[in-house]
Amino acid sequence: MRPFLYDFKRSFLRLSTLLLLVLFTLAGVGLTALVSSSLSSITPDKYSYVGYADVNGTNLQIVGLGIGPSGNPQQGLNVTVGVIIGNEIKYFSTITNSSGMFTLKVEGALAPNVTLQFSEANGKKGEIVLFNPNQGPINLAHEAWNATFEYASPYTLSIGYNTQGFANYEFPSPITGIPVAYYPNGTLKVLVASTVPGKLYYNVTTLSSSNSGKSSSTQSLQGLKYAGYLTSGIHVVLLDVGKLKYSSLTLYELNLNLTSNNYQNSVKIPFNTESTASSLSSQGIVTQLSTGTFVTFFPIVFLYLGYRLLAKPKEQGALDFLLSRPITRGSVFMSRYLGGVLTAFVSSALFVLSLSIATIALIGVPLPAFDALLLIVGFTADLTVFYSIMVMIASLTKSSGKYLGIAIFTYFFSLIETIIAQILLLNGINVESYLPYLDYNLPLAAVTNAISPSSGTSFYANVPLEIVGSILWIAVPTLIAYLAFTEYFKWRKLVSSSR
Repeated sequence: MRPFLYDFKRSFLRLSTLLLLVLFTLAGVGLTALVSSSLSSITPDKYSYVGYADVNGTNLQIVGLGIGPSGNPQQGLNVTVGVIIGNEIKYFSTITNSSGMFTLKVEGALAPNVTLQFSEANGKKGEIVLFNPNQGPINLAHEAWNATFEYASPYTLSIGYNTQGFANYEFPSPITGIPVAYYPNGTLKVLVASTVPGKLYYNVTTLSSSNSGKSSSTQSLQGLKYAGYLTSGIHVVLLDVGKLKYSSLTLYELNLNLTSNNYQNSVKIPFNTESTASSLSSQGIVTQLSTGTFVTFFPIVFLYLGYRLLAKPKEQGALDFLLSRPITRGSVFMSRYLGGVLTAFVSSALFVLSLSIATIALIGVPLPAFDALLLIVGFTADLTVFYSIMVMIASLTKSSGKYLGIAIFTYFFSLIETIIAQILLLNGINVESYLPYLDYNLPLAAVTNAISPSSGTSFYANVPLEIVGSILWIAVPTLIAYLAFTEYFKWRKLVSSSR
């Protein structure tokens, strides 16, 4: 076994390390539950629907698809339709089947408008009204019309998602769609409903200021891509839209054009590549984690590792015994150091993995892969910085007591530093924009800003300084520790005096 893997085993597979990792993981799950609770108050709708209504005289048929937070068909959703029968409004309900589909048939309905209600788990209902295009002094019992509808939640990519408590009116259109997922290979997944068959064309443009909405105007097919032939009904369509920026801040517009009998029916759908719910949950989790228990207390593990792997063996002579063998000081140092760094990486990866699982289970959407990767990098770098400082202190001190005293003070200094900054701020001296550079938590602060950009301070506007500062926070203590542990300058002095 490689020496650093042996030291990793000694550092990571300690009961104290594993116990604290479990406790902080549970705390992270609790934070995810807190974010889920706050998110449900901001975005109460979790489920989306797409489908069509077919009215023929007094016979009404509603066909639709229920969509879960992940963008896949959802079973067990309650759907209610309200229509006029006689002189009163009557409601008929059904539940989506195992494929997420539902069908409601009503006879004897006199429906100038059709009201659809969608129930949420919180007991609230979303509602849309399908407009009858033929309202007026006509014989409703003999008219025929159809229309598509969509009810988009913030868990989809659609910008124009529906809101509970408001009347959401759907004007007749032969085609509609809800973008539900964007994949790294440039594929956009769209759930499309159409009342007529035809050839489907599409394109995507960056949205600056556009009057987005349904339209049936004729337009040129120039610049549009052919997606395939659609029959009337509900379809899952995968569109090759190329590489788009993965962000909730960049707006795009999807133009769907269904050509049927030489007539073009089009709809323009504004969307993001990241859903509002996913963006809010990611920002909420990152905000909680940047000041949470893992960041605040897990460095104590590395304070202890510095004591067990270097300070205590050094004081008790265990390192001298080890160095009496054919092994260099440099190799011993690198073994102990890399073992701690590997512990930081594995702990961070397991912590973020547990958060990702909790996010899917509690919120319904996964933590974005890039955000999860950045969090692993940020946590690993953050813990590596602290471990490097602990190793430096252990290399510079001769007794474990001095190590513990200086190490504990260093741990609490970041808390003291924050208090001092607040006191200075109350006295009119703002050092907050420079404070992150002086804190060993700089790597995580940089990653937090990358995931959830902030503004208002010079720190947030200078990415190169964040990167350089993070590297220096790791490199400088490690170099000092290496030189002290290997007694480099003492060796140089002996070499010089022997000449």
